[in-house]
Amino acid sequence: MQKHETRDELNLITSQIIGDSIALHHRFGPGLLETVYLTCLARDLIEAGLDVVTDCPIGLNYKDVHIACAFRVDMVVNGCVLVELKARRTGRARSPQTAHHLSETCGLSSWVAVEFWRCGTQGWHLSAGEQIP
Repeated sequence: MQKHETRDELNLITSQIIGDSIALHHRFGPGLLETVYLTCLARDLIEAGLDVVTDCPIGLNYKDVHIACAFRVDMVVNGCVLVELKARRTGRARSPQTAHHLSETCGLSSWVAVEFWRCGTQGWHLSAGEQIP
């Protein structure tokens, strides 16, 4: 699944994801189902020329046992960036920790976690990171 992108390529990919997420939030705001945000973001990223896999099954090995679909991630972009979307507030630490853990488990280079929610004047939260070799 993983493609080996250069740091500059990863920066371009994550910048596209972040920019499209911001545009999506400006267009719709909070309150929609995660599947709506996911479908719209995937469409925008594909239109930008990126390879997008949604509802991506992730396998897990434990000793001599292989679990073909241990869990699913919202989106993998260009085989190297995991994207996790939440339509409600999960807590600022939870989504980034989850995405970081999943990117390490999947062997992906980078992750982006986007939360679309409303709390007072703040409308959304975005976190991004990458594995440092």
